[in-house]
Amino acid sequence: MGRPRKDPKERLTRTITARVPDEQFDWLVERMDEGEFSATLRSAIDMARVFEQILMSRDPIAQFKKFLKESKREQDRKEYYDEFGVYPEDK
Repeated sequence: MGRPRKDPKERLTRTITARVPDEQFDWLVERMDEGEFSATLRSAIDMARVFEQILMSRDPIAQFKKFLKESKREQDRKEYYDEFGVYPEDK
């Protein structure tokens, strides 16, 4: 008897099985960090979602600028935390 399965709505991750051309597989492998293929695949999916959100918006240029602004803010916030050990809003 196998272990009980969680309700699909309660699972944190899913398994993906896919057939991809060598070119796409090689692209993923080139971006792999320390053998973390799953992390690389998740990152590629995240990039595709952002790319789609920008391109499918009514004003792709404005959406892209918004994305860059938010990315810069998050990067600055992370650097602040790395330097001071606390987030700016937590002071």
